[in-house]
This record gives sequence, C-alpha cells and structure tokens, in this order.
Amino acid sequence: MYQKRQTPTLSSKEAAIQLLSRRDHGQYELYQKLSMKGYEASDIEIAINFCLDHNYLDDLRYAKSQIRQHVYKGHGERRIRQELNQKRVAELVIEQAMAEEPQDWFELAKQAAERNSKVSKPRTKKNTRNKSVFYNTEATVSTKLAMRLPLKTKISVDPIALIFVLLQIFSSTPSFPQEN
Repeated sequence: MYQKRQTPTLSSKEAAIQLLSRRDHGQYELYQKLSMKGYEASDIEIAINFCLDHNYLDDLRYAKSQIRQHVYKGHGERRIRQELNQKRVAELVIEQAMAEEPQDWFELAKQAAERNSKVSKPRTKKNTRNKSVFYNTEATVSTKLAMRLPLKTKISVDPIALIFVLLQIFSSTPSFPQEN
C-alpha cells in the first residue's frame, strides 16, 4: 500500500541545486522538500549551508518573488504576509521584502474589486420583430420573486417605485376584527 522511500540517487547538494534551478525556495521549504525525498537532516543542513554560501538560496529574494507573484494574482498584504509566515520566512525578512517591493494596496484592492464585481448594465430597449421590449437589468431576482412572477418573465419596473410599494405592503400591519 505505502511505498518505502528509496535512497536518493543524487547527493543532497545536487538535489537542492536541482530544486533551486526551477524556482526560488525558502530555507524551510527547501528543507521540507529534501526531507520528503529521503535525505538525512545532517545532509540537508550541509546542502542548505552550501546553497547559502554560494547565494543559490536567499530568503529575501524568495520573499520578494512571492510578493510579486501574489500581487499579480490580486492578493492583499495580509494574505501575502500570512503565506510567507506559513512558509516560515522570518518576520524581519518579510518586512524588508515589503519595503523593497512597494505597492499601492488601496489601488490594488480597487482593481481587484472592479474585476470581481458584476457591473449592472443600464436599462436598454431591444426591438424584436417590431415589438419593443424593455429589459430592466436593475430588477433583481428578489424583486421578481416578490412580485411572484416566473424568473423568465420580462418586466419593466422602476426598482425604487417597487421598493416603495413593497415597503408599504409589508409595513402595514393587518387589522383583525376584535371579538366582543
């Protein structure tokens, strides 16, 4: 059912360099990957120190890369910090990377909101075989349900007037005849 870990064919240094040749890794992430491949802790430490000495491994460079990647995805500062903390990047390194990769977080949040929001179209008139049909895109499903019409029914209703009428209907309390 479970396969036994085979002894690695590459040395821990070679495996570390091979992993780092694909993309930047943090120290903890590289340690985890090498241990999953079956290397001993002492060999992993030697490989990590070798990579640090030769500048193949740099947590600051890794953090800056992660920041750029997450900003491109539309993630905010909190999420980026959380991801870096989960990958056990030191808090000082995160602070330095954030300072070296400045972002206008408000503008990024605004752009993400614009991308994710569904902008309603204004009321349009569509001619269909000499029939004028008004589509009110501002009328929502809830207003159609409140009117007890099928959802596919095409209606032309002023949403503000509809809300006003519904408020009058639902705010009035029914009066029951009192028993004498």
